[in-house]
Amino acid sequence: MRTLGVWIHRWAGLTTALFLFMSGLTGAVVSWDHELDEWLNGHLFDVHTSGPSLLSLDLAARIEAADPRARVSFVPLHAEPGHHSSSACSHG
Repeated sequence: MRTLGVWIHRWAGLTTALFLFMSGLTGAVVSWDHELDEWLNGHLFDVHTSGPSLLSLDLAARIEAADPRARVSFVPLHAEPGHHSSSACSHG
């Protein structure tokens, strides 16, 4: 009976350790998702424009005015120069 208990305890501990290791690893990757996305897809983040920059709230108002179905649900507070600031909008 003791041998069975030791075997169950060992494999339950190893399974738990593997789960915690994978959770920690994926959590560490998720915490860098924006940086990794920009590194892997840098061409999608670069902006080349000749016009003046608009404030995020003004841009959101223009989007909602252009399409009555659109509702802007997120506006970034800080935009990096040379990068786009994507706003999330939903149709509905």
